[in-house]
Formats: sequence, C-alpha cells, structure tokens
Amino acid sequence: MKLDLFMRDWASTRAQNRWLFPTVAGLSVCVLVQTFALMSRDEIVVLVPPELSAEMEVASSRATQDYTKAWGLHIATLIGNVTPGNGAFIKESVYPLLSPEVHDQVTTIIERQLDQLERDRVALRFEPRRVVQKGSRVFVFGYGVTSAIGGADEERTKRTYEVELEIERHRPVIRYLRTYAGEPETDDRAALFWSSEAAS
Repeated sequence: MKLDLFMRDWASTRAQNRWLFPTVAGLSVCVLVQTFALMSRDEIVVLVPPELSAEMEVASSRATQDYTKAWGLHIATLIGNVTPGNGAFIKESVYPLLSPEVHDQVTTIIERQLDQLERDRVALRFEPRRVVQKGSRVFVFGYGVTSAIGGADEERTKRTYEVELEIERHRPVIRYLRTYAGEPETDDRAALFWSSEAAS
C-alpha cells in the first residue's frame, strides 16, 4: 500500500470538505431568499388585446399606461354614445367600475341625464380623436354629436371625457369622472364633477 499517496488524497478530500459545507450553506440561503422573493412578488398579468399590438401589464395595484388609456377610451366611448334605448346597458356596464366614494353621486347624475335624453328623444354620439394621460387621469378628446331621434339635424361640438382610473385587485376602478366641452383641461381638480353639459 502506498501510504504517502493515500495520505495525500485524504488531505485533499478533507480540504474539499472544508469548502463544501460553506458552499452548500450559501446556496441554501440563496434558494431560501429567492423562494421568499417569488412568494411575496406581486402577480403580473400580461395582456395582448386584439385591438392593440402592444403588450400591457396589469398588477394587483398598477398597470401600464397603454392599459389605463385603453380603459379611459372605452369608458368615454361607452358613456358618450347614448340613445333612449341603451341607457340600461350603459348603467350595467359603468356602475360596477365606480369606486364606493363616487358611486352614488355619479349614478344619480347619469340616471338624471338618461331620463332627460329619453324625454327629449335625443341621441348622443362621441367620435374620439385623441387620448392623453397625465398621472392616473386619462383625457379622451373628440367630437360630441347631438341629434334628435329620427331627425337629420345634428349639433357637433368639441368634447373631452376626463377619467381617473386606479387598479384594485387587477381591475380598473373609476375614482373621478367628468365631461366638458372643449379641449382637455389637464390641470388638477380635487372634486368629482360630471358636467350637465353632456345632455345639452
């Protein structure tokens, strides 16, 4: 038996073992840290809507600008195209999106305006031209067209829909809603206001 060769191999084995324990311990700590980070990470959903070519990310409390702009455009188009026959559909579509703080006020004003449109037999049409975002507010600018049901007379005016959206548990919530004649007014406003101009 070659004792010197055996002792040389045994010494190298012991040296490797001295480095092996701290290496395994370090790797275990890394795995634990990575596991904790992945478990506490907010889930992100990536969407590619059929009408847009770009991907949009939605987390539980935030979303990309493209996503909030698309929702702002959807809301403006929905509430900007009103006839005496589609009021129930609009209410059913918009009401679940309203935050509790503004729900009662906005629903009261929407119902009042829908009643006015039905009494006057007037239809509203909105033709969007531009979408701008400033912070959490989306400004949808376009042309509002008011016309009598069955009539040929139309009144065309510049109109802006201003919507403040927040993401709560991956879904959009309306915290501010306003519509007014003219170009977008991008200065900040504290109070919610749905202008009665929409029915005029």
